[in-house]
Amino acid sequence: MENIKNITIVGGEDGNPARLITELNPVKLEKDCEMALKSLFHGEVLNIITGKNDRIFFKENPGNVSIETDTPIEPSTKIQVIYIPEGYYDTTAQLISVIAVEIRKKLRRGRRNKDPMIVTVSEESGLVNIELNELFILAGETHFTLLTPWKFLGLERSQNKKFTIPNVKYNKTCSPGFVYASIVENSYINGNLSRNLGVVPIKGAGSFYESSYPKYVPINIKEFSKVLIELRDLKGEYIKFNPKSKLVITLHIKPIKS
Repeated sequence: MENIKNITIVGGEDGNPARLITELNPVKLEKDCEMALKSLFHGEVLNIITGKNDRIFFKENPGNVSIETDTPIEPSTKIQVIYIPEGYYDTTAQLISVIAVEIRKKLRRGRRNKDPMIVTVSEESGLVNIELNELFILAGETHFTLLTPWKFLGLERSQNKKFTIPNVKYNKTCSPGFVYASIVENSYINGNLSRNLGVVPIKGAGSFYESSYPKYVPINIKEFSKVLIELRDLKGEYIKFNPKSKLVITLHIKPIKS
């Protein structure tokens, strides 16, 4: 292959935007070549995921009885659960408001005249203010931390009165995304061999990234007709993009200079 090649891949494999495969006419490299990630566009990254952090556990607390957050609640009181719709939530305030709506639906009864969870936002302090009425939110305990978003939201203890949490704007947050390519040579990440092509910034609301100085990695095969690209997070899991969004990645191949 004498000429420089660009490869653009759009979409995802099996409904997973973080896993992309492109089929090519058979490519035969006549010289040693290297490949780099030129650009990447991605859509929203889900911050509430079904089966992972979509549940809120709570108990009713008639009369707003004072309950110390480090003392187990009366065992006879029934634990209830609501499910948060999977999706990308732009701010902590938006997510907490949805939780309040779902709890309100769950506890809708004729005898109940108090809103179980009142949410207000202070723009000045950047805090979400939450007031609980006859309600005990379970958080912090190991078996209630699993499958809930409370750790993600910064709440470490159960609550039954008023509390505040920072109103994070997730469209401004950024985390590393590791791009893996099936045809490049292995390199080490934390002592483990992997076909890593580079690290890119991943933003909650979606973004476009273009490298000013692409990092080239040698290609370790001479002939190929398929390229597999994967985007994974720090834990090695596929990044959970909105399945309705598109992911577009552009690769650049060139001969290695002698």
